Amino acid sequence: MGAYSGAHWHSIRELRLELARMGVQHVRFHTAVFVPSGSRFGMFVEQILSNSLPFGAFLLMSGEPPQ
Repeated sequence: MGAYSGAHWHSIRELRLELARMGVQHVRFHTAVFVPSGSRFGMFVEQILSNSLPFGAFLLMSGEPPQ
């Protein structure tokens, strides 16, 4: 429903496979936004959690193009 109707939310595993298929090297993933409330508690939790946890609401990927 709504703006995301028909959207597919890719997992890190799916993205790794696709990027490997394209030849992207040195792929790194980071996630953020574990407690989206913006409260003091939420900000505290965001600071202490590792950005390498695979379940944040925001996913960032970086890599190097094929040579």
